[in-house]
Amino acid sequence: MSISFSQLTRTHMIAIGVTVLLATAICVGVLVSKKSSSSQSSTSLFATYKDKLLQLDHATQWKSYTSETVSLDGAFEAGEDSDGKKIYPCRASYSRDLMSGTFKSNACWVTYGGRAYSQSTFELLVTKNPSALLWLPNSNGGAYNGAIVSGMTYTDDELLAARVSFYYYYAVGKMHDRYASAYVPRGNTEYETKEYEALCAVDYSL
Repeated sequence: MSISFSQLTRTHMIAIGVTVLLATAICVGVLVSKKSSSSQSSTSLFATYKDKLLQLDHATQWKSYTSETVSLDGAFEAGEDSDGKKIYPCRASYSRDLMSGTFKSNACWVTYGGRAYSQSTFELLVTKNPSALLWLPNSNGGAYNGAIVSGMTYTDDELLAARVSFYYYYAVGKMHDRYASAYVPRGNTEYETKEYEALCAVDYSL
C-alpha cells in the first residue's frame, strides 16, 4: 500500500514550512541573545519579530501536481540537466516509499531498485524565498542541521533531498543514511554515490 502525501506529512511532520519556521525561530533566538544587554527585554524583542515570523510560516512547502496540472510558478530551481534545461526537486510515491527526485520533461523522476521511474502524480518544492534553501556538500550519509527530510521508506527510514553533479549538469534524488549513499536518476537507471549535496534550510535575515 502506498504512503499518501497527506498521511506522511501529518504523521512524520516533514512539511518543509514547519522546518523553515523552526530554523527562523533559532535565528531570532540568536538575535535576541546578542541584544539582551540593551535596555529592551527579550520579550519585547521577540514581539518585534513576531509578525515577520508569522509571515515566514509555510514560505516553503511541497505542492501537489499532476503532469497535466503542473505549474512552475514558485518552484525551487536545482540547476540544469544534460540538455541544458532547468530541473526542480520533486517527490513521488513508488513501491510503498515516498522519495525525492528530479522534475523534468513534465514528470517526476525517482529511483528504486537500480532503475529510474517517471511519475505523473507528484509534489514540487515551492518557495517564496529561494535564498532560504541551500545545497551543502556532504558524503557517506552525512548531513548538516537543517537538512530537508523529503520522504520516508515503508520501514520508516527518513530520506533527505540530495543533488549530484555530473560535471556540467545535475540530478536530484534521495539520500538514505542507512546505506550512506545518495541515489539519483541518470537516464533510465539509478545512480548511487557517496558524494552529494544535501538541501538545507538556512536562517532568514529578519
